[in-house]
Amino acid sequence: MKRVLSLVLVLVMVLGAIVPAFAETATTTAAEMTAGEKLEAYNVIDGTDNGLEEDQPLTRAQMAVVIAQMYGEKAIAMDYAFEPTFTDMEEGAWYIPYVAYAENKGWMVGGGAGTTFRPNDVMSAQEVNAMFLKALGY
Repeated sequence: MKRVLSLVLVLVMVLGAIVPAFAETATTTAAEMTAGEKLEAYNVIDGTDNGLEEDQPLTRAQMAVVIAQMYGEKAIAMDYAFEPTFTDMEEGAWYIPYVAYAENKGWMVGGGAGTTFRPNDVMSAQEVNAMFLKALGY
């Protein structure tokens, strides 16, 4: 599983650095696609009801979904029946099963004393790096 995630991460980085030589549709070439559209084409991200919202920063709750998707476990995470241990979860919020799944897998942890998750906080570069390292088992 670590190799699969490593391969996906390398693929994302390579695709961000070069322009693939194929067309996504008859009218849109890969060179014309945004990074978000490319990730959507590879089923790494889905966007929200408002589209990809590429101009908005990624939240901690959204990152829990992205990491589950990258592992190919989004459907499992979506139906995860356990509650997260964090005290700042909004009752009935869409992100609860993803956060609980990410917490159970050890991919993401809370802040401070570990009792809060801060689901709507923007992911810092350090948090993203730490999350990927945890997801890779380091």
